[in-house]
Amino acid sequence: MKNILTIAKFTFKDVIQSRVLYITAWISLLILVLNYVTSEFSYGNVLRVSIDFGLGGAAFASNILAVFIGVNVLSQEIESRTIYIALSRPISRIQFLLGKILGVTSVLSLSTLIIFGISTIVYLSRGGTISSIILNALVLGVIESVLLFLIVLFFSLITSRALSVINTIVIYFIGHAVTHISELTFVKNREGLLYIINAYKTFLPDLNLLNLKPFVFNSDLISTEQVIYSYSYGFSYILILSFINAIIFKNKELT
Repeated sequence: MKNILTIAKFTFKDVIQSRVLYITAWISLLILVLNYVTSEFSYGNVLRVSIDFGLGGAAFASNILAVFIGVNVLSQEIESRTIYIALSRPISRIQFLLGKILGVTSVLSLSTLIIFGISTIVYLSRGGTISSIILNALVLGVIESVLLFLIVLFFSLITSRALSVINTIVIYFIGHAVTHISELTFVKNREGLLYIINAYKTFLPDLNLLNLKPFVFNSDLISTEQVIYSYSYGFSYILILSFINAIIFKNKELT
């Protein structure tokens, strides 16, 4: 466990020093300005606009960071050969990978908190209150970004960086659309399409299950059981993807 925490610590520092969090800073500033301006012209919906910008902006920034970091976090280590220095010490490949995952998760969590915290200034100044559903939506947003990180990490271990990003983006958009697509009458009347969609849900993540933003002002439409299921679903996928990535990385030829 000590080795994992050490790798996580250095990964966190490396990401911070690489200045990728400048993306977070600029997005935070942009969202704060847009949040304030749009709330001025949103008659009767000021709080909704403010919190939508906060949660949406935090998720957007974290997802961008997840893909950007995920496609580079191991590739750069291998290309620069610094990974050989780390693995020459009494540390296994699996410990090294888990440390990387933990370190990046910390960065994504920090990015989300920064953007949401800044955006919340406008929300609270307008008389809003932080409810449990907002906090759950925020945490599930972090879980989604970690999932994207693990997905792009998986592809980066077996293919090129460009294909890793493309495949991850495709899975992201399909993951958010698949539930809505399955509810279309056109799809329901065609067993073949339903079979394909159900097969997708079996093997690939339905990211819409991690999206609680539509329920922030309609919390009565979602039950505690559904929220718990969303957490279980997200954590299960994280564990599965972490295990798969660990097996691939353990057997990968580092050249």
